[in-house]
Amino acid sequence: SAGGAVLFGLKAPVVKSHGSSDAKAIFSTIKQVRTMLETQVVGQLVEEFAKEIETND
Repeated sequence: SAGGAVLFGLKAPVVKSHGSSDAKAIFSTIKQVRTMLETQVVGQLVEEFAKEIETND
């Protein structure tokens, strides 16, 4: 079962699930957010985008 859609451009993980998601899909979304927090994906994205901006300036 799929998780949710990740919204980038925010300072914390935000994942939106479809309104008709069942319990399995919601559980998958929660696991998805937990993984994002544990791997610090937002911080990694910020670092990579900053490097890209520096490279293109």
